[in-house]
Amino acid sequence: MASIYDHVEVRDSDHPNGVYRVVGTTADTVTLLHVADADGRRLHSGRTVSVSHSTYEELPSASNPDDGGSITDVLTSLP
Repeated sequence: MASIYDHVEVRDSDHPNGVYRVVGTTADTVTLLHVADADGRRLHSGRTVSVSHSTYEELPSASNPDDGGSITDVLTSLP
């Protein structure tokens, strides 16, 4: 079951690869915010996608890209 602020990894799909955070749920869908690219670098794109609960359950969990980052990690992720 999806919980707000959970993180999952999306790969090999119609959506860009990377880490997504759960930002909303309905009876039918889970809304995800793209928060890191496939290499784990933090993104601020504002891109959201909605997937079915069954699709969400198939996605592997991922760590929060905001946890434990050093200032060097933050600075290197800036454009």
